[in-house]
Amino acid sequence: MSRHGFWFFIMIAIVLGVILWTSGGSRVLSYVPYYWQWVKGETATVAIGDQEYKVEVADTQSEQTTGLSHRSYLPRDKGMLFVFDTPAPYTFTMAETEIALDIIWIRDGKIVYIEDTARPGDDLITPPEAATEVLEINPGLAGANKWQVGDPVTITFDKE
Repeated sequence: MSRHGFWFFIMIAIVLGVILWTSGGSRVLSYVPYYWQWVKGETATVAIGDQEYKVEVADTQSEQTTGLSHRSYLPRDKGMLFVFDTPAPYTFTMAETEIALDIIWIRDGKIVYIEDTARPGDDLITPPEAATEVLEINPGLAGANKWQVGDPVTITFDKE
């Protein structure tokens, strides 16, 4: 690439960055973790009723420990799916989470427990039932969609 072409590319990148920043502000950055996971093949689509969420998959100890902590915004159609090898009543905490979340525990393709609008700083949240997946999405969506224990859940992993 010529020197002129390099600076042209840099200017285009700066202009695009400014346009994105002014159109969505810092919320544009909220999509970066999902798309980074998507590039790595670590995303899934979770469908409950007529709602679909494109989610990051947390299937390692490190990813599960970090979860959605330290994020100040979650796009409405995004979330995180925690995937575990064995069924158990997995406990979650909102100690370092900056945003409220709905937390939905899932086993055998069905909702087993819903914690509606868990708030930052909440103590440990333990479901009464064992689960193999746990979905975190924006607060109030489970209630707004009238989801209940027993509702079917379809999970499609992008890397498969």
